[in-house]
Amino acid sequence: YEALEHGHWARAEKSLASAAEHDEGTALARLGAARAAASNGDLDLAHRHLEALPDDHAGLRAVALAEFALAHDRPRDA
Repeated sequence: YEALEHGHWARAEKSLASAAEHDEGTALARLGAARAAASNGDLDLAHRHLEALPDDHAGLRAVALAEFALAHDRPRDA
């Protein structure tokens, strides 16, 4: 999470995605990876991370997708 906090988007996305695949705080790691990817300008990768969230985190996925849409001037998608 340190890379994410310091704006090292590519490194943060890779390490958080790896953590999520190894069941290390899956939902938070996926969300962090998605935010890092979005901050790095890769919205497709961000969406793939959010889609990989476990089904029991549908609310988290919906809120994150809305946040990304608003951050990228797409209020109708929020």
